[in-house]
Amino acid sequence: MGKSNYSENISLRSNHHHGILLYKNNHQRNEILISCLNKELTKGHLCIYAPVDPYNGESDTSMYDISTKIWNYHKNIQDGNLQIINMRYFYDSAIRREMEPIINIKEGLQKAIRNRYKYNKKKIGIVIITDINFSLLQKRYVGQCFAVEEWLGNIYSEFIHNNQYIKILCLYPHYLLSSELEGSVKLVQDKLVELHTLTIDVSLDSSILSKY
Repeated sequence: MGKSNYSENISLRSNHHHGILLYKNNHQRNEILISCLNKELTKGHLCIYAPVDPYNGESDTSMYDISTKIWNYHKNIQDGNLQIINMRYFYDSAIRREMEPIINIKEGLQKAIRNRYKYNKKKIGIVIITDINFSLLQKRYVGQCFAVEEWLGNIYSEFIHNNQYIKILCLYPHYLLSSELEGSVKLVQDKLVELHTLTIDVSLDSSILSKY
């Protein structure tokens, strides 16, 4: 497989981004997730991990394995610093083209931030890591995947407009943005890149993640 051209779409000018994180396999996906969560939790940010079926014991991306490597996992869950949202209901709603349940999540995020500010008396950031978009795309629900990405983009823009720290990281396998793909798949690639502020291809160089 040739090197992805999309790895060039990287900017280090801002800590705020709605980015694609490309991984080569599920083992590296888990390493990326653990690294990002640990980094942001130690900074005091509110971290939201929002996959489909995170506690599926038969999956090699199950939280049962990942949680043991997350810094102060149980305390961060208890204190509300880390929230694991099972996106199964929202995934099923998106398949039916019912986007309202997903849209309503934004209100919950704003409420969580207000509550934490009331408790800590200082501004905090929010980090959202998800792959519901890829889960939809994997089942060929392309329009629904784009709709979720646009919703995430709207959240990103609103937080930036309000001068709030935000990172949204969308996990996708590297092959999806391979420069070797053509035709209608290439159109999907281009649209995905267009819907994000940057693309980080960790599959080519895992050390690059430390810059974000």
